[in-house]
Formats: sequence, C-alpha cells, structure tokens
Amino acid sequence: MASQDGYQPIDIINPFEIRRTWRDIQIDVLTPGTVGIVNSGAFAQTLDLYLDLDSYLTFATPFQQVLEKHQEIMPARLNMPSRTGVRSLAQRMTDVAFRLDAGATRLDELFPVCCPHSGNRRHAAAPDTGELAARLQALDERTGQVIEQSD
Repeated sequence: MASQDGYQPIDIINPFEIRRTWRDIQIDVLTPGTVGIVNSGAFAQTLDLYLDLDSYLTFATPFQQVLEKHQEIMPARLNMPSRTGVRSLAQRMTDVAFRLDAGATRLDELFPVCCPHSGNRRHAAAPDTGELAARLQALDERTGQVIEQSD
C-alpha cells in the first residue's frame, strides 16, 4: 500500500528493500539539480578548462610509458607470450585459414573436372570398395608396364 508521496512502506526484514528505497529517494531528489548544473554554460566552461586535451596528454605521457614498459616486462616474467608474439601468431593463423579456404575453393572447382561421374563432392555417396580395389589394381599394372618399358 503506497503512502501519499508515492513511496511504498519499507519492509524492514528485507535489507535489499531498504537499500532500494533509499536509492529511489536519492535519485528523485538529486536528479533535477544535477541536470540543471550539467546543462549550464558555467559547467561547460569549467569542464573545458579542466579537461584541456593538450594538458591531459602531457600529464598522461609518463603514465603511458610506464604502462607500456610494464606490458613488455610482465609477460616475460610470467612465462607468457608478448603482445607482438601473440599478434604474429594471430596473423599466421589468419593466413593459414585464408589459404585453407582458398584450397577448398580450388578443390570444389577441380573436383567436377577430375571426377565428373561422382557429382557434388560433399553430397556424393561413398564409393564401393571393390571398385576402388579394381582401380588400384589397374593403376599398379600400368605402373609396372611403364617401369618395364623404361628399363
């Protein structure tokens, strides 16, 4: 049951309800004043004065250098790869993936030329093993004939 100001009575047993009610009251009280301050011209001028980009970059440069040195030293101490090592490995893996994809595309293009009777390579039925054995036997015989002729 809500009171006249719109808030629910607080359930003392539930600590989260107390926190939630306190948060809602804070938001209702602070929001109008905060919005008024942030939308003023004086706030914009003050913010511009304190957040000058050049002075920020000048101030942050030593910290950035320390952070970069730390990022170079710590992976070696922890037996981890460096950032450049991870980057080169990722580039190699990407290159291998592209090459495999290109090879698969070439195989898809060449397979119908080499084996026109089998249809689509991905949906073709498995060949009969007896037929494969006969083809291998024929290839062995031809290879033997070629070797005998070359001697």
